[in-house]
Amino acid sequence: QRRCLRLRQQQLDPTSPDITASMQALAQIHFARDEFFEASQLHQQALQRILANRQSAPMHRAAALNAVGQCLHRLGLDADAHRQLRRARVLFSIHLGERHPDTASVWLNLAELHLQKRPAYALALARKAHTVFKDRLGAGHPQTAVSEVCLARCLHASGKMQAATQMLRQALDVLASALSKRHPLVRGTRVLMKQWLDQASAHSSLATAPPAWA
Repeated sequence: QRRCLRLRQQQLDPTSPDITASMQALAQIHFARDEFFEASQLHQQALQRILANRQSAPMHRAAALNAVGQCLHRLGLDADAHRQLRRARVLFSIHLGERHPDTASVWLNLAELHLQKRPAYALALARKAHTVFKDRLGAGHPQTAVSEVCLARCLHASGKMQAATQMLRQALDVLASALSKRHPLVRGTRVLMKQWLDQASAHSSLATAPPAWA
């Protein structure tokens, strides 16, 4: 993708949307590798190019804002992330409606953003998004499974450990069958599942251990 971007920058008109598309594709690769700074830089460049083009579709602007917000959150810049995600949500809601998966994708990112400080609100957003993905794409769709990972994290943060583990296992089954074992989503979900099972095992051991004074 880096080579493709370089070739397009050399050969195409500087304002070509194909250059913007290559920037976004390369940014997604960086994001999947947890290289959030590099992903953020590319997504923000792409966003500026899209905003500069007055003929760009509102959905393209919304998608770019959503991607930038997601990266900014991973960098810990939550105020800026919230501002971009809110703009994306408004655009998607106006032009695609509340029941569209693209709109729901913003709710997932907002749920992740609010997970630590407002777990109840994050859980409500994740449930809302999951309902849309399940209804529109089906229970076995990878994007529905991604929403289930987010929902599981929100359930876990809200103290609903058993429901969270069950939801995460359900998501992992779908992701493992739809994607390769080495895919970052599959590996990340397996790691999270192991962490939760280890925590549950440790908690169970402490609960059944005799008191120190016995």
